[in-house]
Amino acid sequence: MQNKSKLALMGTSFIISALAVTAGTFAWFEVIDLTGATVSGTLRGEGDTLQMGFRVSEILTEAERNRYNFTPDTHNIPGEGYVYWTDTEIEPETFDFLYAREGYSANHTVLPLTSGGFQEGDDLTLYDHSAASPSNNSRLRPINQIANRSNYVGFSLLFRMARVNQNNPDDDSQGVAGYHIYFDYGMRFIGSKNVTQALRMGIQTDELTDIIAPASKEAGSIDVGGRMDFDGNGIYDHTTNWNPAGKYYEIAYGEFENELSDANWGTPTGVYTEPNTANEYFYDAKSFMWASPLVNAVPKTAIYNPISKYSPLGTPLATTNDLGVAEINVTIWLEGWDHACTTQIIAASFGADLKFVSQK
Repeated sequence: MQNKSKLALMGTSFIISALAVTAGTFAWFEVIDLTGATVSGTLRGEGDTLQMGFRVSEILTEAERNRYNFTPDTHNIPGEGYVYWTDTEIEPETFDFLYAREGYSANHTVLPLTSGGFQEGDDLTLYDHSAASPSNNSRLRPINQIANRSNYVGFSLLFRMARVNQNNPDDDSQGVAGYHIYFDYGMRFIGSKNVTQALRMGIQTDELTDIIAPASKEAGSIDVGGRMDFDGNGIYDHTTNWNPAGKYYEIAYGEFENELSDANWGTPTGVYTEPNTANEYFYDAKSFMWASPLVNAVPKTAIYNPISKYSPLGTPLATTNDLGVAEINVTIWLEGWDHACTTQIIAASFGADLKFVSQK
C-alpha cells in the first residue's frame, strides 16, 4: 500500500474559510468575522480538476445565479433539489445567502441544541435542548422536539472531480471516481471563553454519519440525560405541585438507557443544605430536601470524534462516485448538554477555518 502522505502531493488541495460562522450572533455568542472566505489552492493533476458546488431545495433565479456566481448542473447529479457549481472564490455573503434561502439561521442567532444519544453511523437529527417548563409538572422531560433549522447553520457541499480533455479543455463531462475527501491539516475552530468546547459539527455522507467535536484531540462522549439546575438557584429542578402520592420528584431531563420507574427516585433527605447560588454549572447543584432524588438512572451518551480522525492519514469523509461526485452535508451547532455550554461563555466569540483536501 502506498503512503497516503506522499499521495497527497498528487491530489487536489483546497481550502474553505469562514464557512459556517461569519459575522453575527450565535445565541449569547458574538461571532468573529473571518472575512475573505475562499476556496483556494485548487490544482490540476494528471488531467483531473476539482469543481465545487452546493445543493439547494429550490431553483435559483437568474439574478441569484449571477449575483453569487452559480452555474446550474448539467451532469445529471441525482438527489433531491438542485445542484449548482461555483468557482473557487467564495465570499461569506454567499454562505449567508445559502443559509437564509434554505431556512437555516439567517441572522446567525443559534440556540443550544442537542443530538441526543448518538454514536457513529446513527441517523443524525438535532433536537431542542432540554428546558425548564413550569407548566409541565411531569418528572420526565424527554428529548423529543426536533429543532427548527433556523436555530443552527447547515449546507450541502458537493465536490466533483472531472477528467479534462486536453484537446477540448471546456469538456468536463467525464467524472473521475475514487478521489477521497478529508479534512486537511490546519483546520481549526477558534473562540474565547472555551466556547469551542461546546461546538459540534455534524457530517453526513454516503459513507458515514458522525459528530465532530472541533476542540477535542481524541474521541469522547457526553451524557444527554440527568438532573439540571436551569434556574440557577443551586437546587436541582424538581416538580413543584404536590401530587396525589404526596411527593416531590427531581426532574429527569433527556434520554436514559432504560425506561425510568419509581425505583429511580430515592428517599428525600429531609435535611436542608445551603445551595451555592453562585454556581454557574447547570449540572452541579444540591437536592431539594423534600424531593425524591434521581438515582441509578444511566443516561444515554452522544459520542464524538476529533477532526484528526478524518485527516489525510485517517478515514475519508467521502469518495467520488462514478460521476466523480462526493457530497458532504454539514451542520454546526452548540451542544447544550456539553459542560462548556453554560453562562460562563456568555458574550464569547468564535470563528472557523474549514479546510479539506482531496487525494486518490
